[in-house]
Amino acid sequence: MTPTAQPPESALSTWAFSGVLRSSQQALLDAVHVRPPEPLHLVAPPGAGKTLMGLLLAMRRGSRAVVLAPTTTIAHQWMTQALALAPHPGAVSDDPARIADLTVLTYQRISVPDRSDAFEPMARDLWVTELVDGGQTRPEATALVAALAVENPAAYRSGIARRATRLRRSLVRHSTEELAACLHPNARRLLDDLVDAGVTTVVLDECHHLTDHWALVIAYLRARIAQAGSEPLLVGLTATVPSPQDATGYENYTGLLGEVDYEAPTPAVVREGALAPYRDLAWFTAPTMEEATFLAGRDGLLAALIRNTLGRDEGVVFLLDVLLGDRGAGRQLTRDEIDARISSAYVDDFPMAAAAAAVLRDVAPTNDLLPLLPDESRLIGDDALRLLARFLVQHVLPDPARAEDWARARRTLADFGYALTDRGLRRARDPIESTLATSAAKDRAAADILAQELASAEADRVRAVVVCDFAEHGNRAGRTARRGGALRCFDALVADPRLQQATAILVTARHVRVASRDLSFLLPRLQRVLGTVPQLGVVEGDTTELVVTGVTRARVIAGVSTLIGEGVVRVLVGTRGLLGEGWDCPAVNTLIDLTTASTSAAAQQLRGRTMRLDPGWPEKVAHNWSVVTLLPAARTTGALADVKRLGRKLDALWGVRAENAPDVVRGPSHTLTGAQRGLLTQVREGRAPGDVIARLQKLTPIRSRAETRDRWRLGEPIENIERRMTVVAGVDRALPPAPFRARFSRSLGAASAGGAVLASLTTAASAALLALGTQPGAGFWIGGAAALTTALTVPAGISWWRMRRRVPDDMALWTQTAHAVRDALVADGALSRPHTVRASIVEREVRIVLEGAGSGEQAVFRRSLIGLFERVRTPRFLLEVDRGVVGDPLSRLAMRATRGRGDLLAVPKDLGRRRGTAVAFAQAWNDRVGPAVLHEMNSRDDAALLAVARRQSRTGSPRPFQRDVWS
Repeated sequence: MTPTAQPPESALSTWAFSGVLRSSQQALLDAVHVRPPEPLHLVAPPGAGKTLMGLLLAMRRGSRAVVLAPTTTIAHQWMTQALALAPHPGAVSDDPARIADLTVLTYQRISVPDRSDAFEPMARDLWVTELVDGGQTRPEATALVAALAVENPAAYRSGIARRATRLRRSLVRHSTEELAACLHPNARRLLDDLVDAGVTTVVLDECHHLTDHWALVIAYLRARIAQAGSEPLLVGLTATVPSPQDATGYENYTGLLGEVDYEAPTPAVVREGALAPYRDLAWFTAPTMEEATFLAGRDGLLAALIRNTLGRDEGVVFLLDVLLGDRGAGRQLTRDEIDARISSAYVDDFPMAAAAAAVLRDVAPTNDLLPLLPDESRLIGDDALRLLARFLVQHVLPDPARAEDWARARRTLADFGYALTDRGLRRARDPIESTLATSAAKDRAAADILAQELASAEADRVRAVVVCDFAEHGNRAGRTARRGGALRCFDALVADPRLQQATAILVTARHVRVASRDLSFLLPRLQRVLGTVPQLGVVEGDTTELVVTGVTRARVIAGVSTLIGEGVVRVLVGTRGLLGEGWDCPAVNTLIDLTTASTSAAAQQLRGRTMRLDPGWPEKVAHNWSVVTLLPAARTTGALADVKRLGRKLDALWGVRAENAPDVVRGPSHTLTGAQRGLLTQVREGRAPGDVIARLQKLTPIRSRAETRDRWRLGEPIENIERRMTVVAGVDRALPPAPFRARFSRSLGAASAGGAVLASLTTAASAALLALGTQPGAGFWIGGAAALTTALTVPAGISWWRMRRRVPDDMALWTQTAHAVRDALVADGALSRPHTVRASIVEREVRIVLEGAGSGEQAVFRRSLIGLFERVRTPRFLLEVDRGVVGDPLSRLAMRATRGRGDLLAVPKDLGRRRGTAVAFAQAWNDRVGPAVLHEMNSRDDAALLAVARRQSRTGSPRPFQRDVWS
């Protein structure tokens, strides 16, 4: 008997779910409301049950729905789940020729462009409009573009292609007719069929893809549903949203789905037992000898170009002119004038002034100006190269006799991906960066990681996946060996004697390879799961290519996944395209990420592969490794590309802190210890020790998977709250807090030698007394010296003793500073009331939270507190502050006796936008912390003070930062 068809508007109303929802799923359903045409935008980690959530929300709407998925594998998962809820199989379809109550399609089905030049008419019209905006009449502009198409077809095609790309990325703002004109007739017909069949709910799985052409298609479908007289409901589901750095794509995305309506935090899903607990780890490695030789040569060429060009007299004069401007006809500048001019240079063009200071320190290390300059990084970055380009354009290009110098500089910079023209410098990809990204050392690191995992207590449980960008990377810079990628990595793993027993297989879009030694073991098992006999292909070294015909690549991946679950295969090597989004193998528990993908979406998707629960190992814990190649001695910032990539990967990820505190945090601190982050800061500042890689590796905390599982505290009650706090790491309870500590050390000696400080002061005073005792009038001088000795040593001794005795000194000073910031923001109106400041000190960290404030108020408070201790750049106000321990006037007296000027802090923008707020902040500092004087940067004297502030501003001392903590 054929089931009775439901009207389109109530087609899903008879569907039913009879299972039990997890608490995180129920929380999501309780938090959102279906109110067409308002879209729903939901974020949840892989494995959190987004498929079921999407179906239940579509059922809540009740009308006919279409589900769009990025791959056939994911579409199949939707079909399976939908059939479990539908009243009969006919209610679900994945056939575009049969629209059902719920139809599951891939984005590709509905998004085929009309033709390769579908956007040409619109691109040509945009070109004409641009010319009109530039001053031409429309007939003139139209004729010019038409003539160009005939007379210079290459330039015409290039211009059309650039504008077509821009249009494709911004078409969500265009009319339905314009959108329809860009789609293939078959795609338009399918979309119209969906609308005619009464589809009004559109479920968009992995919706982070909707930033370009797919966004265009969904915009058209939404517009067509509205034209048909219905209210469209878009339900977007993803593990992470696209990055706002892609401004146009992000605008397309949010234009469709709006802001996130609900995000299910990954820790909540782990804590309730729906995802496996996990740990993110980093493995640091150096490039191979061959690569290091190439990189050192490249790095040296660039450093030599700068040194040879700007290290000569003419170059040094140029650098001094950047920093000091026109110094007049040999007139000697006063110290205040020099400070004022340096400050003006930083205000006018901070990057150029900072680059000039760094280069001058390198090429003229004895120059008299250096003590008056901030201690800038000595790494060669884009700013230093733009400075070089400015010199070349101004001083070398105009001189015909120096044509060879100009040509040599252009060749050298071109080798680094820079194009030097008469307008300056254009940036492309650096060969140092690309060589480090695809280093053969990463293959060795993957082998080292696997060897370590297979030597652990859980060795028999290890099932690993090694993910590369491509089967074979196009980059060969610096190497004569084969290109990097999955093929080269697989060969390295097979050849490693430590991995002989770890049966491995490689699968890419074109290759299936196994170790030749494993052929007799794997072939019958592959035949069983694939249903066909793989044929032997080319043998390369220790590996054999398998030829698998009559089977799709998805079927091959599924078969290999089955063998991983059975423990037959221990290691799978492949590419991100196959093993990223949509691949599901619950037995995999170790990820080795060799990709260059660094967006939050890519990082979350990859790690989602290891976090699914494994029925065969209920106690599963996942390890997710990122491999970082470092060249510590490099002078160019391209050598930091892998470090920066690691930071971007970790910024959006949650995990249990790497150090002892069992906090669940977001960002690098769940992977890197404070000591490791400090070493990486030294690398970024160009002052890393020679053994930095060994130190980084040694500092990686070693924990068993069982210990990691315990640290997640599974099953414990959760608040499911994210707290953002301001943290100062590396504080010492026995010392004044940063940034005062460096000055305290200079004034009274090293903090760890308090007794020696007193002894040295006393000894010096005694020596003075002995010397004076033989002179006429000695009694007067001895009395004066004794008084001076007492004035210096007694307060210093009392202060030292009090700092040793008073545990909360650090916390008290940071807390009072936070109070001063809060009071000023209240006076400014940025805070509605004086919310409570809570501070605690845990494991050499001061943690500060503003309780009871809204998210916007929290943000401005954190931004101001952190900004107060950032490096001084170009503030409107400086705050000159006294030093010492809160509530201890004797310590202030001792420190003031040793140096007359206080520390200079830049007043953050939120506190310095209005003079009244800055004055209120200075008064709050006086009330809460200690004496302070506010300086407005509007005179030459104040500019000189700004130069002093920059010299004081240091990169090495602990500074506040934001930390997100989940509980």
